[in-house]
Amino acid sequence: MSATLPKPPERTVYRACHLCEAICGLEFKLRGDEIASIRGDDKDPFSRGHICPKAVAIKDIHDDPNRVRVPMKREGDEWREISWDEAFALAGIADPTVYAAQ
Repeated sequence: MSATLPKPPERTVYRACHLCEAICGLEFKLRGDEIASIRGDDKDPFSRGHICPKAVAIKDIHDDPNRVRVPMKREGDEWREISWDEAFALAGIADPTVYAAQ
């Protein structure tokens, strides 16, 4: 009999939805990299806990197996994976550390 691994603890993070101009405040419940739930942030001064179906769909986008997760470069009709350094250089960003997560 194989042992089951314990689930990571659930944590709450707050973000703004970027899918439209409303920029609704969101409350995410996360377990590791898994999105357990998404709801409106009641304390957000603009959206006051309200969100649209696009915000709820963030979980579907995050979990989509066809989601692009690494930089890609098109060469003719083909696509190839490239490094982040190459992607930033192609975008004209000389110092990608200014975009690193704080």
